[in-house]
Amino acid sequence: MQANGKKRPTERLRELRVILPQPPQPLGHYYAAVQTGSLLVLSGMLPLLNGAPVVVGRVGDRISIDGGRAAARLAALNALAVAERTLRTLHQIRRVVRATVSVTTSA
Repeated sequence: MQANGKKRPTERLRELRVILPQPPQPLGHYYAAVQTGSLLVLSGMLPLLNGAPVVVGRVGDRISIDGGRAAARLAALNALAVAERTLRTLHQIRRVVRATVSVTTSA
């Protein structure tokens, strides 16, 4: 626990029994994360596991709502894993300035 009484991110993840996956490698010629000063910018994250997409398609067609939720969760965990690899710890994250989520649906 930090001096301000808040739990550290890794403590909270452990409490929730969340294990971060291995950070995915970029699928193209770009950086997964770039740090400039105290700002860390992450590229778009996909639901990749072991370098391959877990799901491909649209929610409502080939992917159920629960499958879409699981894919979004995996993409978010991948973002945390990339941040941890880049910063060497999640404890340095003080604020999330922007988070954008895109989900392709059949509707």
